[in-house]
Amino acid sequence: GSTVSIRVAGGNGILSRWPLAAIGNIDLPERKPFYVTRNNRRLLICSVEMGDAGVLLASMHADSFDLQNNARQAKLIIDSLRVQPAICAGDFNARPGTESIELFKRSGNFAGEWDGPPTFPAEAPDRTIDFILAPNDWKLIEHQVIAGDASDHRAVLSVFEIGGL
Repeated sequence: GSTVSIRVAGGNGILSRWPLAAIGNIDLPERKPFYVTRNNRRLLICSVEMGDAGVLLASMHADSFDLQNNARQAKLIIDSLRVQPAICAGDFNARPGTESIELFKRSGNFAGEWDGPPTFPAEAPDRTIDFILAPNDWKLIEHQVIAGDASDHRAVLSVFEIGGL
């Protein structure tokens, strides 16, 4: 008989109606080689011009196995995005109130729904671990979690009023 091998792979992506400029695809602490799918974590950063200002767009997927490493990753992400206003979105793999989420809140760089509806697992969510954070002078207008089966997480939608641009 033959053997069939299936490998699940993932990655970060950023979609935009405006032209993007690549900034970097940063390895997060304790990242494994590309062929190891467990804990293969990165931070993808692009920039986009909005009005007269540039905004960083960051897609992240943080450690889901070690909360101390997750906090180290959060610190690196926050430091990497300090250079200009940034939208940071993705699978934070940290719940509201954990050190990682508190680091984002206390940085003063971000606004968003810090304690929204559960996002994981998609079929019966009981944990809020996916977030969309915008520059701290943007005002959150709407936040919702959308059911679907395209991922093992539910989609998150946040609408912000842009400030400071």
